[in-house]
Amino acid sequence: MFFLPKKAEQDGPPSTHETEYLERHPALDLLATLEEGDLFWDNSSSSLGLVCGSSSGTINFALKRLIASHLHYTDGAVLILHADNNASIGQPCSLSVTKNSRILISPRQSETMCDLYSTAGIDVAPLSFYEQEIKLRHVLALFKPVAGTTGGGKILNSVHHIVNQLRGPFDIQRFIELIDQEKWDDDGATFVALRQTMLTELISRGDAEHHSMFSRSREILVDLTDPILSATGFDAVLMDMALHEFLNVNKDKKTLVVVTSSVDALQSGSCLLGSLNSLASQGLARNTSLVIGTLEPSTLSPVIFNASDYIICGPFRNPSWKLPLLDNLGIDFESPTIKPGELAIACCGYPTTRVSVTMEMLLKSTPKLWMDTVEPPKYYASYHPPTIPPPS
Repeated sequence: MFFLPKKAEQDGPPSTHETEYLERHPALDLLATLEEGDLFWDNSSSSLGLVCGSSSGTINFALKRLIASHLHYTDGAVLILHADNNASIGQPCSLSVTKNSRILISPRQSETMCDLYSTAGIDVAPLSFYEQEIKLRHVLALFKPVAGTTGGGKILNSVHHIVNQLRGPFDIQRFIELIDQEKWDDDGATFVALRQTMLTELISRGDAEHHSMFSRSREILVDLTDPILSATGFDAVLMDMALHEFLNVNKDKKTLVVVTSSVDALQSGSCLLGSLNSLASQGLARNTSLVIGTLEPSTLSPVIFNASDYIICGPFRNPSWKLPLLDNLGIDFESPTIKPGELAIACCGYPTTRVSVTMEMLLKSTPKLWMDTVEPPKYYASYHPPTIPPPS
């Protein structure tokens, strides 16, 4: 985020330095014009932002505004990683802002997810990779027993033994052959069978000369809402595979990675969290901007908090909800209170620099090309503050 304070008339026009900065950065998106000054989002910088709130509608509105900005002001690409297994009613992820975006779902091709997107008129495909795109680190993560797995130590030793038999570049087919040749007890056989099935479903059957799924659109949405993936921890591994392939395919482009509603996949020790922590710690050296949207900021890692450049926060009712933000960033979002229809934006490292922006401001500043795709949550338009009835 870039904030240009408004000068008083007696201070004269903007300085030459400020004018030159704006001219040198055509990727600056004017989010809002406030009494205090102008608020920009710099698409050319490699920033890390957090979007928090008690409503997924509010979070998604802010995320879509930033996604639209990146697609409009750069020729780069966007990857959205999403999973929401806690929703009482299944629904497709609403963060996609382009009509030709690529939607990838669980390799298990859940009929429910297919139907949800098909009903919305969106084409979907199961997430898959060519053999050369599947790395050993991800296969090991898939075959790593979670704590409490019956016979987990024995299974892990067998997997390590199999890996030690591999020679040269990693060969996924040879790995599967060695898995079949290994002698497993009942617990091990059950554990391995599930993962072999997942690997088989993941491998794309195509020609050697191929185009990655992640090079066919500027906007890729990976929705791994699937209770089986969540229960086994596969969702974090598959998201990490998608992240690595997306960054590899677009290594010469300015990219934006958005992670949302993926609390389980961001648990300590997960593949995805490790990669996000690594990207976060690179700072300006990376060519990727990160935005993480969450209803539960307490689940974010200290590394991500420490590397955050800005935070966008929606209204919340429980005062304890703000504690992770206060403890990790030194920013108090309780005073003044964030009103319905407002978003508080603060630059990390400058806890006193906080501005309030209405959804209406962000909607008006949306580039015209994306105006129809970014809209406030439905409840915002119908919100009316409660009134105290007159005495009878």
